[in-house]
Amino acid sequence: MHETATRPLGYTTYMRGFYYDNINFQRPQSKAFDSYTPREKKLLTRRDTLKYVKSLEDKIATELGQGVLDGMRSSYNYTAMGFKPDVQTDY
Repeated sequence: MHETATRPLGYTTYMRGFYYDNINFQRPQSKAFDSYTPREKKLLTRRDTLKYVKSLEDKIATELGQGVLDGMRSSYNYTAMGFKPDVQTDY
């Protein structure tokens, strides 16, 4: 018999470490990251980076204005499937 009550769904994202080039592209981390255990660092690296970047954006918006922050952001007008280069390339 099917239950009719709604139930919350939880999603967990798992990403293998090798999906990101940690040698050539080091992620910025918060100061709190230094106090994490090695296991926590492994599990929370991506989340800490996002939190750190968000804190920097909030600081820019507060001190310089939201317009300055908006002027620094991409328009996100891109989809991988619809990509067409602006210039003709020979490769």
